[in-house]
Amino acid sequence: MLLELNVNNGLNFTDDLVVENYAEDGKKIYSFYKSPSKILCSAFNFSHSRNTGSMIIGCEDNFLYLLDAKSLIVTKKIKITIEPEDLAYPGYEIKYNNNTYFENFSLDYLIAPLEDSVFVGLSTGLVKEYSLSTLQKKKVFNPIPYEHKSDGEKSLTLLVENLMISGIESMVYGNISEIIFTNHKKMFTNCFNRTFTLEKTPIYSYKASGELHKRFTVEGDILSSRILENRNFYLCLTSIKSQVYVFDFFENSLILKFSCDIMKDPQKSMHFTCLSALEFEMNQRFQTADKVFHSDQVNKEVIDGDILFFIEDNGSIMISKLKYENDKGQTTWVPLKFLNAKNEEKDLKKSIQQNIAGKQMSSLTYNAYKDKLYFGDNQGNVFWLDKVTQIIYPVQSLK
Repeated sequence: MLLELNVNNGLNFTDDLVVENYAEDGKKIYSFYKSPSKILCSAFNFSHSRNTGSMIIGCEDNFLYLLDAKSLIVTKKIKITIEPEDLAYPGYEIKYNNNTYFENFSLDYLIAPLEDSVFVGLSTGLVKEYSLSTLQKKKVFNPIPYEHKSDGEKSLTLLVENLMISGIESMVYGNISEIIFTNHKKMFTNCFNRTFTLEKTPIYSYKASGELHKRFTVEGDILSSRILENRNFYLCLTSIKSQVYVFDFFENSLILKFSCDIMKDPQKSMHFTCLSALEFEMNQRFQTADKVFHSDQVNKEVIDGDILFFIEDNGSIMISKLKYENDKGQTTWVPLKFLNAKNEEKDLKKSIQQNIAGKQMSSLTYNAYKDKLYFGDNQGNVFWLDKVTQIIYPVQSLK
């Protein structure tokens, strides 16, 4: 199974044992890396100060391996552990009967949005931040609902075996807000090997300091998520009727909930799996498209919202918009158009055939710098659409 598609100078693919690097013409430009242990998660990190990139893979042996993005040679590795001090909180005594919690865990998810940091989501529900230069732990993001105690109150006991927190499904980080969102799983297994299903799926947000910021809940599993920084919006796509939740993460309020499945016939229902977004800058809002994109081709349509992309398993893509009312402050969702890159004009698409037979992927990424929308199909092909903004805002007649 293909775990990750990373778009940088080329395209990096990660499956359960191998990392490969391709140029955008579909030719593999560097040798592959075969992992000594099963790959569970991966992330791409770019260092602006050194102008270098790294692929980071999290493996079944609980190590992170840092690979040079070009040569795919291991440069560093980090052993991920859980210690009792990771659960420490003022006024609490940490107790445990055995080491099951600290030994039987796995790496669920990785993101590396900062130059010197990687965030590791664990099956215990903790998130640990490590330095990529010193390889040392920086912070622990902990969702345990501790009670705040006043000075002089008797200490409480936290019995580790009683913790009921699900693992990390995915994470997103806001580079402007410096808030990290952790999307948890709906099902989990505790230290006694008993499986539980939560009534609702929890989402936690943390400040850069590690302090718990907000908690949200949604129905169903979280399939994909995104932050719209300029509006302070957190969006997540869920498994129930392809519903999307839009939260204001500063106001701690649900702004909007809608279903991407707009088909009235149940036999033709739509099942979207990923979302991505084209977010406009605040000074571009309510300007015309020709001015925003500095195009000689005329399109006088007003930019009145951010663009959302959704993809189904079969490769069908929905382009839609979160529309903002300038005077009323209201937010609505508007579907714009559908397309399937497999069936589009050849000059609108490119493809890369992986050399790993029988693998699958599920990924959708819009790259604003290249104005391309990347996605993968169930046959292990990766496609992209060029000039996406011209698809959304086509040239208008000069009549």
